[in-house]
Amino acid sequence: MLRQNGDLDAAIEVFTKAVSINPHYLKALIKLGIALREKGDTRQAADVFKRALAVDPSAVDLHYQLGLIFADRAQFADALERFEYATKHSPHHVEYIANLALSLQDMGLLDRATAAWQTLAEAARHSCQGQSLLDEASHSALPRVRDG
Repeated sequence: MLRQNGDLDAAIEVFTKAVSINPHYLKALIKLGIALREKGDTRQAADVFKRALAVDPSAVDLHYQLGLIFADRAQFADALERFEYATKHSPHHVEYIANLALSLQDMGLLDRATAAWQTLAEAARHSCQGQSLLDEASHSALPRVRDG
């Protein structure tokens, strides 16, 4: 709630405290990483997400969150690897698909990017959020950061 209200410092403090009490508290690790990323501390956010992956290496959202950080750093191959993992394990998640398509596009893999955009268009027919992403894409570039 604190993070959603824009009080990132308070959210970071609360999640840091939760993680200090239980270093394996996956939900707190994820929320701490997201708050740090939203605050602009991508190095520390990436470290937190990597610690969380040690707790649960199959946590799809962690791979996605790391992908966002890599994409922001223009590390497109690393971002692509994370987005591919996320979409493989959650194939109808529109934000995962959109960021996969963007990373493919950024790397010049246009045939694969086109296929991903088509997958997004199909997924969007079943999702208000997906349709919103497609509408935005027709006017500008898709955002890489989700509300998370």
